[in-house]
Amino acid sequence: MKILSKVSLGFMLLILLMVAYGAFTLVLVKNISTDIGDLGAAEDQLLRAKDIQWLDEVLTQSTRNYIYTGNTVWKERYDTYGARLDAVIKEAIAQAETESTRQLFRRQDEANLVLVDLELRAHQLVGEQKTDEALAIIDGADYARWKEVYAGTVTAYLNDSARVFQLLRDNLSVRYSIQTLQVSVILIAASIIIAALAAWLIGRSISKNIKEFVTAASRISKGDLTVKIGKYSGTEFEELANSFDRMTASIKILMEDDHPDKNNKTSV
Repeated sequence: MKILSKVSLGFMLLILLMVAYGAFTLVLVKNISTDIGDLGAAEDQLLRAKDIQWLDEVLTQSTRNYIYTGNTVWKERYDTYGARLDAVIKEAIAQAETESTRQLFRRQDEANLVLVDLELRAHQLVGEQKTDEALAIIDGADYARWKEVYAGTVTAYLNDSARVFQLLRDNLSVRYSIQTLQVSVILIAASIIIAALAAWLIGRSISKNIKEFVTAASRISKGDLTVKIGKYSGTEFEELANSFDRMTASIKILMEDDHPDKNNKTSV
């Protein structure tokens, strides 16, 4: 095999390694996209929990402001955000990934329905100019108990969502860092081995061929003109070997022409 072919083969192997690394990168990007989707879903859960918490605070404050001021703007605000809170909780129940999470949201929905019923009764009393009775409902033990139930579900979901989000993010970072490092080390090691092997094979081939030429030249210098180097077909040494053989044949012819025995026979 020609030296150029060996070098080309080495480069082709390196290119194949680079292609393999590229393919690995594509697969990695695809997996990362999937995991980022999971991470995004976890983040959505966390944001939903915070949204539920904020909407509940809006409803509570709107109810108290309506009781204290009698301004219907606060009741309208309550009605707007109350419908939104109900929709968010129903969505959370439908999209819950585990049964435990679904049960948590159902408990939250139950607490929210009780609280809304109490708050609407308070609103009705405000409309009847019974502010003290309305305030008694909001400050009562029943309202406080269901508020505690509702707050407990929100806190539990917030903590679980934050934990899942952090766990996914940490696992994503560590896993792909390790995979990238492992593949990079393997590819670098393989590249070094291939380059070293190619260099060794090329050097060995050149050294062996040169050694054979040196040996042949040494034999010719000692008068052995039967030496022939004609076995390098298809390599860069082919032309050199042919020239060497032609040179040896020419020397042999010259020496035979100048040999005394031959001259004597010609004279006779």
